[in-house]
Amino acid sequence: MHLSTARILTIVLWMPFTYACQAIQIDHREQKTSLRAPVSSLMPIQPAFVAKNTGEHQLRLEFPWPIIDPSAEPVQTVAENLPAKPPEFDFTWALFEGENLVARGTAAEGFSGIVDSGTAGLGGGETIARALVFAVVPLQAGAEYTIRFVPGERFAPLLTGTPSVVIQLR
Repeated sequence: MHLSTARILTIVLWMPFTYACQAIQIDHREQKTSLRAPVSSLMPIQPAFVAKNTGEHQLRLEFPWPIIDPSAEPVQTVAENLPAKPPEFDFTWALFEGENLVARGTAAEGFSGIVDSGTAGLGGGETIARALVFAVVPLQAGAEYTIRFVPGERFAPLLTGTPSVVIQLR
């Protein structure tokens, strides 16, 4: 089989373009993300951040995907059975702008959606993260916020899945 020069040039020129498009989509997703804070223990975290965008933002609990570590079985089980069998998470959160409470909630209130992120953006390409949406909050670009995330004892099995609290423009 002989490839024409035109086909070879098309392949050679197209590949960098597709990789560039993927990088732009991933970069676009990160431009929408105001906070990504790992939860590595049952100790409360209280990261401060500046909102990158104005509008409704989702408060998510995100896990890298796929989960390969066998000790992360509780996370794998939860993730594979969504939304048929809602997980029982154990945490509270509160969002502040300065000293003013903007919103707060608990895991007991449940999650309102699932967001899969892929190598080609939301829902595209190979899945690289799965997140549960626990709230939608309005934020103002340039404003400084602090989120207090307090895991409870029943959150411990989920730590093997290396979760992160993510706040991202909807």
